[in-house]
Amino acid sequence: MKINYLITCYKGHRQVMKGVFFCLIMIIGCLQVEGQQLEIDWDGSEQELIRFIEDNLARFAVEGFSDGGPDRITFKIRTKPGDTLTDALTLYENGIVRIHHVVDTLSHAQDSTAGNVVVLPDGTLALRKYEIGDTTRGGIVFWVDETGEHGLVCAFADQSDNAAWGTLGNATGAIRDNTYGGMTNTERIIINQGTNVFAADLCAQYDGAGYGDWYLPSKEELNLMWKNLHRFGCPNVAPDNSDCPTALGGFAAVFYWSSTEFDGSGAWGQYFFNGLQTTSLGKNFLERVRAIRAF
Repeated sequence: MKINYLITCYKGHRQVMKGVFFCLIMIIGCLQVEGQQLEIDWDGSEQELIRFIEDNLARFAVEGFSDGGPDRITFKIRTKPGDTLTDALTLYENGIVRIHHVVDTLSHAQDSTAGNVVVLPDGTLALRKYEIGDTTRGGIVFWVDETGEHGLVCAFADQSDNAAWGTLGNATGAIRDNTYGGMTNTERIIINQGTNVFAADLCAQYDGAGYGDWYLPSKEELNLMWKNLHRFGCPNVAPDNSDCPTALGGFAAVFYWSSTEFDGSGAWGQYFFNGLQTTSLGKNFLERVRAIRAF
C-alpha cells in the first residue's frame, strides 16, 4: 500500500509546516516553515503505518510541541496521487490523539491519550518509559529495550490450550530463536503450511485490542515471558517450580509452543512448571499458545 502524506501543523489560526525527514519510519527532526507544504510518499505496509502512528507520532509530539511550537498537528492522507487529501489524525499538545480517518484497521479508534506520551509536572510532553508488567498496546509488557520506549507485550490470555505446532515431518525453516525472531518464524510457518488451525496461525489471526500484528513467540521470547512474567518477583532461573505468588500473565504450569523449529518433526517448547525448554515435542502435540506483539 502506497500512501501520500501531507503533514500540516497549526499554531492558533496560523498554519505552518514541519519538514520531516524519514529514515525507515522514524521521524528524526522538524522545521517550522510558514507557507510551505510537504508531501511524503509512504511505501510501507499497513502494519508499518500503524506502528508509525503509534510509536513515532509520540516522538514527533515531544519534539514538536516545544519552544513555542504549534498547539496541534494534523496529518492528512491520500491513498493515491490526485485523490482529495483527508484528515487522518490530529495530535494536540496535551498528548491527546484524535483519529479522523486512516486505514480500515484504525477506523474504530476513538479519541485517546497517546499510549507512549506522558505529561510531566511542568506541563511538557515526554516519551513514556515502560516497565515489565505494564499493560499497554493490547497486552502485558514482558520485555523492553534499552530506551524503555519499545518492547514486547503478550496477550492477556492464551489463544489455545490444545493447538498443534504444524504438520509432522514438514520443515518450514522457522529457525530464528532471538528477540523479535518470532515475527519472521510466524510468517515462514504460515507461508509453508497455509492458514490452518496451528499455533502460528492462531496468533496471526488474533486481533486483541484491534491490533493485527500478533505472532507466535520465538524460543527466546517465550523464555522472557516465563522469566519476566510467570516468575515475576520470584527466582527466575530454570528449573524452578516453586510457587510464585506475584506471577503475572495467568499462565498455566504446562507446555507452551514457541515458533522456533528444531527439525521437520519437532519444535521448541517451554514447560512453564519449571521453565525448562525442550525439543522433545512433536509438531502434532497439542500444547498451549500465547500470542505476542512488538510496540
